[in-house]
Amino acid sequence: MIREGKLFKRRELRSGTPYPKDFEPVEYDPNTEKTFGWVLVENSPEDKYFREAWEAKTIESRTDGTYELIGPKINKNPENYPYHRLIKHGSWSITEDPRTFEEIKFFLSENDLEGIVWHHPDGRMVKIKKRDFGFRR
Repeated sequence: MIREGKLFKRRELRSGTPYPKDFEPVEYDPNTEKTFGWVLVENSPEDKYFREAWEAKTIESRTDGTYELIGPKINKNPENYPYHRLIKHGSWSITEDPRTFEEIKFFLSENDLEGIVWHHPDGRMVKIKKRDFGFRR
């Protein structure tokens, strides 16, 4: 996430795990007993690829919003990007509009992407992934 010119990363914590310094909780999932939130990207080894994408200015803009980190060292690089990059959520769209179970299943089986995210005007979002149907990328 970018907010007021600062880069944050999403963090999930198991139940009972103390909040790290500067952790901003956003949501608690009672089913998994995990808390999701944001922490500032820092100058630590674990934040290397976030900083690389940020410093290389490989993002279209630095407007406030949430982003996806992709690149050679992220989730086996299914997008086949040669460098680390931040892609703003919602900046890529699909022309199809699958809505039923079978339409979504077929669309995901035929396309090389992680999943589909629907955005509601009030800010809510929902995501369904290939792996939810047992497909591998």
